[in-house]
Amino acid sequence: MAVVAGVAVTEGAAAGRVVTGSVGTAGVVRPGPVEVLGGTGPTVADLALLAVVAARLDGVAADLRRAAAALDAADRALADPGPPAGWPGGIPSGALAGRATIAAAAAPPRGAAALARSAEALAADLRQVRVSYAAADDGVRRALLALRAQVAAARALLPLDGAGTGRGEAWTALVGGGLPVAAVTVLGQVVGGPGGVPVAAGRLAGLVDGPGGDGVVVRPVVDPPQVPAPRDAAGVLAAVGAVASGWACRPGARAVVGLQRLDHPDGGRAWLLLVPGTVEWRPGTSVPADLTSDLQLVAGRSDPLTAGALAVLAGAGVGPDEPVLLAGHSQGGLVVQAVAGAAAGTYAVRGVLTAGSPDVPRALPPGVPVRHYRHPTDPVPQLDGLPDVVGGDVTVVRRDPGLPASRAHGLGAYVATARAAEALGPDPRTAAVDAALAAVLGPAGTTATTTVVELARPPEDR
Repeated sequence: MAVVAGVAVTEGAAAGRVVTGSVGTAGVVRPGPVEVLGGTGPTVADLALLAVVAARLDGVAADLRRAAAALDAADRALADPGPPAGWPGGIPSGALAGRATIAAAAAPPRGAAALARSAEALAADLRQVRVSYAAADDGVRRALLALRAQVAAARALLPLDGAGTGRGEAWTALVGGGLPVAAVTVLGQVVGGPGGVPVAAGRLAGLVDGPGGDGVVVRPVVDPPQVPAPRDAAGVLAAVGAVASGWACRPGARAVVGLQRLDHPDGGRAWLLLVPGTVEWRPGTSVPADLTSDLQLVAGRSDPLTAGALAVLAGAGVGPDEPVLLAGHSQGGLVVQAVAGAAAGTYAVRGVLTAGSPDVPRALPPGVPVRHYRHPTDPVPQLDGLPDVVGGDVTVVRRDPGLPASRAHGLGAYVATARAAEALGPDPRTAAVDAALAAVLGPAGTTATTTVVELARPPEDR
């Protein structure tokens, strides 16, 4: 990473281009650069291989040192002050040429001695990297051992065969009436490693009183707030927030889903599904945007929010050839990913946008481009316990908003990140979603009609 005039410039094929990113006066942290990631995953180090490579570099350095000594000896042999006795003329021209060749072979930075020093330095660096990785592994291992001791009782409640104690007692013993979603990630790591998070989420969902199925009651909202037709990805995310904020002044938590019908000037029609995040941080409530649905979505199980969103599309009469874009924040991002998989072959889903959401374990349909907006200081996208899934149809747009975790997850911060990314101009890695946005949002003059529905969990599923 280079720093030019106080701005961090990330280099490399997998990196993005820069909007801002600096530390101002008095240590005030400003938003960081925008990165577009695709085709690469987390850093993986083979500690044994690092040791082997370092040893081989030592051998190369030793060979280069010997070569440098041989060149020096040859140069001294050719540097005799005069010609052999009885030689007619001066120093032989071949000797002069030989010394010139030796000088070229020994000259820095490509000389044998200089290359030997570089090989030795690289070997030392690799050994230090190996020590650092080993120390990090040891720290993680010790932390997980401590976590194992702390959650031993919880692990006993999550047998892999699905058996267990009474759900009410288990739930009370485990969470005391409220479970931070981060505990799912911890339990998943303890139960079965990174891939165990969906397993743990499914087991915890099963501990909730009531069947927690995918039953849902859909109630259309009379005279919903009309949201202007968005013109770009940032506008789409802002529309998700507008649908959610329309209920901020109402008493009680409500699960809502918005659907915009976009009428293009040429007579064409497209649709935009807008799904906000969790509103009830307790399990088994009448509001399906609750902790139970979070667990069901992370586990890849059927859930009422996905069922409700599909019912909204069906009830609106969305045509099979009319382009649809799905967008969601936090839990809503999980929902729209699940909808994309369930709607394949029924609706013309052109793309998916999520903000602050983890990946879902369900397979997304091929050919549907997905763009995730994620902040490194937002812990929610990593609650699935897995590295970001990128490459192919999936890209991740990442930026440090310069905010603490409590605010980095906010939708407003993600709208700002989307605007910062758009300020960079076209990027071939995001071209597929850009094309989907153009097809759905349409040209200037497109009008929007916003429908909002309230979702409720039926009594038998609470």
